[in-house]
Amino acid sequence: MGEEYTYRCSGCGKEITLTVGLYNCKGWGDPSTRDDILSGKHGVKAKKAYEGHPHCNFHFQTDIFRCKCGYTGSYDSLIIHDNNIHEPEVFYSTEHRCPRCMKKLARIDHFPVSIPCRSCDSQYEIDRRSHMRWRWMFRFNCHRSTNDSPLLRAYSFISNAHIAHIHRSIR
Repeated sequence: MGEEYTYRCSGCGKEITLTVGLYNCKGWGDPSTRDDILSGKHGVKAKKAYEGHPHCNFHFQTDIFRCKCGYTGSYDSLIIHDNNIHEPEVFYSTEHRCPRCMKKLARIDHFPVSIPCRSCDSQYEIDRRSHMRWRWMFRFNCHRSTNDSPLLRAYSFISNAHIAHIHRSIR
């Protein structure tokens, strides 16, 4: 229910890691996260979204975000949504800003095939071996979790689409 790839620059050898998925299966309706939302720890917008939809669900997920300046990174986001597992209506999603230019980051739906390296003007490319280790470990940890909701199972299906996309891209 999550994937992680390490990218290595072909020019200077620097590495970055990008992650997608329900990282550590955290959030899913637990009382401490609800209390954090209501106390304003996640911001006023999150609190208002939850108060406006008191029977909604919430969770954390990790996605890949990209800026117009070329910066790419993975970030955890709080997602507040209804209980429709097929097409959930999202009431709130954490906004992220680029650490370089401070513009709003846009979520991308797939692992990029390559990423420009700002250090040497080469390209970061996927280390194909890095995906196998993460997927096995992550699935083992999540299956041991007690958080087994229909939304988790639905996201697992979406997550498998990410895997198929990246395997087609690196062939």
